[in-house]
Amino acid sequence: MPKIIRTARNTAPVDANTKGGLAPEAEVPVKLIMEESEACDMCYMCRAYSEENRPGFHPNEDRFFCEEHLKKSVKDQVDMFIVGVIDGHDGALAAEMVGEQLPPIVFNSCFRDLLKVHDAHKIGFQEIENNLLQTKSTAGCCVNSVVCWGRYLHCANLGDCRAVFIPLNPYHEEELTPGNYVWMSRDLKASMPYEQERIQKCGWRVIDGRVEGLEPTRTVGDFDIKEKVPKGVISIVPETRICDIIAEGRKVNSDPAASVHQGILVQGTDGIWDIVIGQDIQNFLKVRMKQIKALQRYLCTAKKDFDPEDAIAGVLERIAQDIVTYAVQRGSSDDCTAIVTAISVEKEKKVAAPPS
Repeated sequence: MPKIIRTARNTAPVDANTKGGLAPEAEVPVKLIMEESEACDMCYMCRAYSEENRPGFHPNEDRFFCEEHLKKSVKDQVDMFIVGVIDGHDGALAAEMVGEQLPPIVFNSCFRDLLKVHDAHKIGFQEIENNLLQTKSTAGCCVNSVVCWGRYLHCANLGDCRAVFIPLNPYHEEELTPGNYVWMSRDLKASMPYEQERIQKCGWRVIDGRVEGLEPTRTVGDFDIKEKVPKGVISIVPETRICDIIAEGRKVNSDPAASVHQGILVQGTDGIWDIVIGQDIQNFLKVRMKQIKALQRYLCTAKKDFDPEDAIAGVLERIAQDIVTYAVQRGSSDDCTAIVTAISVEKEKKVAAPPS
């Protein structure tokens, strides 16, 4: 199968790209995260929607994943979950391997080996690439993986998928506060100056926004490209960013003493972000605000009766479909996949303040 060459047609900027969260590669100590995780009651629901590229160039190569890790101390209580989208190219093999293998590697690395989320993803991507190499496939993929651990969202991004987090007002407040969203990732592709600088330091060049025909500059697989360039040019090291859910929730919560903080995480493959910007995401949420408020209330009040498969989560799939349909109808010719996650974190007792 010939290599799919991506076109540089993204006209939707990553508006307010570094708004909120911490700097790239920043990490909170694992010990503190674990302590705070024990002090938080966390629950989530997620749903996804995907459409194959309308021109029918190839079968849908996008994939997504969502897995959870349960606390040892409290039965059925989640202390970490991982959710992500994968943009496959040159076949879906690399994307399928990431979806199956990455979650358990991250869980084991964090809880057994006490590694940071960033390092867990580095190990995971390298292990998966080693396994992929044995298949002699030229398939590759970009990955946007978000780990929710206690009060923190960690986004490990490899390529040009994106993630954005929108903190929500309490469910008894009907309005969605405008202008509050946190870009959890930025595009890692050859048309971006920061990636061009990195590639030049590795001893290679960018031509027409591509490296040997490949636009994303950090991927799993793509061995037919990687064998042509110096090691590290097409990198397997993600860029990782952190968002403090509680800190972001306080910005939109009228009650500074509130213990529950909620938000919506939206992740999508690049076919969506060719068209959609942050304000569009907020508009999609506003249309579904009544159902979102009902979902928020459920996440706050269900407690022991909480069911992640409850039909009330259907609004998340409808939002995902709204996003994909909007992108496709406005000209996206790529596979389009969105996964939408509702997150609720309740601070049960006083914990140490995060580092400044």
